[in-house]
Amino acid sequence: MKILHLGKYYPLKGGMEKAVLDIVEEFSGRGIQCDLLCVSTAEPGVVELNDYARIYATAAVCHANSVSISPSMIPMLRRICDQYDIIHVHCPNPMATLALYLSGYKGKVVVHWHSDILRQRISLKFYLPLQSWLIRRADVIVGTSPVYLEQSPFLQKEKAKLRTIPLGVSPVHPHPDGVRAIRERYAGRKIVFALGRLIAYKGFNHLIEAAALLPDDYVVLIGGTGPLSGQLAAQIEAAGIGHKAVLLGYIPAEAVDNYYGACDVFCLSSIWKTEAFGMVQIEAMSCAKPVVATNIPGSGVPWVNAHGVSGLNVEPENPAALAKAIVEITASDAVYEQFCERAAQRYASLFTKERMMREYHALYASLMEPEASLADVQFHPIADGVGRLSPAMETSGRPDNEKKALKIKEGLSLRRLRDKYMVVDSNSDNVNMASVYSLNEAAALLWQKLEHDDCTRSELIELLCSIYDVNVETAANDVERQLEEWSAYGLLEA
Repeated sequence: MKILHLGKYYPLKGGMEKAVLDIVEEFSGRGIQCDLLCVSTAEPGVVELNDYARIYATAAVCHANSVSISPSMIPMLRRICDQYDIIHVHCPNPMATLALYLSGYKGKVVVHWHSDILRQRISLKFYLPLQSWLIRRADVIVGTSPVYLEQSPFLQKEKAKLRTIPLGVSPVHPHPDGVRAIRERYAGRKIVFALGRLIAYKGFNHLIEAAALLPDDYVVLIGGTGPLSGQLAAQIEAAGIGHKAVLLGYIPAEAVDNYYGACDVFCLSSIWKTEAFGMVQIEAMSCAKPVVATNIPGSGVPWVNAHGVSGLNVEPENPAALAKAIVEITASDAVYEQFCERAAQRYASLFTKERMMREYHALYASLMEPEASLADVQFHPIADGVGRLSPAMETSGRPDNEKKALKIKEGLSLRRLRDKYMVVDSNSDNVNMASVYSLNEAAALLWQKLEHDDCTRSELIELLCSIYDVNVETAANDVERQLEEWSAYGLLEA
């Protein structure tokens, strides 16, 4: 299997580029040829990442309406495209789409729909026919959240092609000394951290207004650079809140983790659908930090940050609501610790790098092979609702049967035949169809959880609530019914 990603920039400029590079590095690290073609932000040329990955970075002749024009990308793709089984296009990306259209490539195409084109409406009119061609040409269209796929007006005619694979990141690992230094610098203060380019859609002006409304024992730290740096600095000075709102400027990669570790709350104040996912949210969650984010219509941001679970979501462009949510999360140690625990749990269940890579491997395998192993089951979160456990089912007070670890009977494993999930005897090379037990997608999700971890009923219930739009009672009934059926068929250890 050989894969070529069509990205936007190298070296990195933002979250989309980081996600693409993570996939390239992970697959090539497993001995799978996985290359990247994109526009160079430095010197054009070919970068050898390792024995199984190279980056083709082409020169840009100009930049217009957030698009880098790189004519040399077209002959480059024509020259190399036949080497690959799958081309994975990361959109919006007009230049890469044009290059693919002119390449003559006949293989499989995965379109990764990171975001609609929103602000460049005039440019969109010219690009729309090419974008429509790409949507029709795609074998699969991947979105990072179910919300964005469901509400993008461009994708509704191709619903059968849509798949949700959330972005995933490796857990952030703050250094204790670095965290301690930051905490000492702002001793006695609750730290609110925000990170991103200083541009309009990030809504940092509203976060600064929120800082003015917070009590004096709070401080808002904003990391990043961008064209609005001077304007935001002037806003802070004019409001006389330099002690409560601080622009940190560029933070080196090795130091960013320490700010995640030092903060009490992470805030994503974005105001436009341009913020389609908000990878910084899951980085904060990996540190068990609650998030305050915004209910951007049509965006995946409030789906990533489950309201009342990993944090709180508020109306965009509402400084008072931001300040109120920050205070509510930190109002008491008990409330705060609950948010911290659930933020970490949501990261672990949905947004790990390992899960993302597993799902991409399953996706690629399904395009390459008529039969794909269910060792890499695809999961498709379908809504933004997330259940919450009732107090009786919290970890500290679960009944005995909720605490008991469940185990699958030895020798059984999950397999996939096209769109069917089956439990088979893994000790035999031949599948006895008379003894096969079939599962739907939700049951397959529970089975895989049990295959990898010894977990309890309550943990399975939490998993269903974090993935599907169900309340706790419904999830509990579904789990109990499924476990009873598996026990009756002798699939679980007694």
